[in-house]
Amino acid sequence: MTDLAHLRELAATQRRTLVEQRVRRGEDPAEVFAELPEIDDYVVRMLRDDALEAEGLAAEYALARHLQHDAERDDAADHRANADAVDARLLRAVGLEHPELTRAVWRALDEVAEPHDLVEPAAGAGRSGPRAPGGANGAGGGSGRDDAAGRSGRARRPGGRPRR
Repeated sequence: MTDLAHLRELAATQRRTLVEQRVRRGEDPAEVFAELPEIDDYVVRMLRDDALEAEGLAAEYALARHLQHDAERDDAADHRANADAVDARLLRAVGLEHPELTRAVWRALDEVAEPHDLVEPAAGAGRSGPRAPGGANGAGGGSGRDDAAGRSGRARRPGGRPRR
């Protein structure tokens, strides 16, 4: 178990440093405070980074995040989707290990994934990836299936993700 008090101290120091830098450049302190993430948001990112290191994925993740911004690459969207899937998995693990960070975890998940990407597809959809905590349909119960064949009746994109 990680010492959250220590991580929160580090995050607070990092946030204060950013505030000081921006205020010294002449920015309005009220706007700076409003724009910067909360301390727990920094803590969640630190824990996610630690998990990337522990799994040996830090370099691969950084490369995928870098390549997602290369507009000339045909696979830029694939790199973003792969990095988002890793983020979603690791962030949910952080939320499960540290329930007191749940709000910060969900804010981070909101940045990396569309809500429908966090729902496990119906059986046979052929996609393994991010799954919502608490069950197949993300609501904590049920099988996520609406008919005997296991289809929810919603149209799905290639890859099994439901259309909006």
